[in-house]
Amino acid sequence: MMTNWLLVLGSNVDGQMQLCKAVSRLKTLGEVRVLVKPITTVAEPPGSPAYCNGLVVLCTDVADLSTLDTALKAIEAALGRDRSQSDRVAMDIDVLALGVAGGWQLTCPARSKADLAKTYVSTLLQAAGVMVVEGIPPSP
Repeated sequence: MMTNWLLVLGSNVDGQMQLCKAVSRLKTLGEVRVLVKPITTVAEPPGSPAYCNGLVVLCTDVADLSTLDTALKAIEAALGRDRSQSDRVAMDIDVLALGVAGGWQLTCPARSKADLAKTYVSTLLQAAGVMVVEGIPPSP
């Protein structure tokens, strides 16, 4: 059985190129559908390089969030992510939501990081016409 995951991608190091590379690597895990063109957002804290962010759906046979997260961290590392440098992010891939009952359910890590409250996330979701809920989405 295939599982749909909603992923947010981000980079402040050659962002457009890094997002393209990330999408290519994600294809090793399953089918990838890019939902919106990448957007550039102001970095926090001020003075850091701007981020390029994207939103994709990954349809994969990986149904376990922990297993998926491990695979995503390996992709981040392969693309140059160095977690000791917080102001220079070669690639960040966050699992925002799980596809459930025709909608999207926020993951626990995304809830704990308050991802839905982040401006760049809401901008991506709005541009894609995607709604993410904290509980089980209502039936269509």
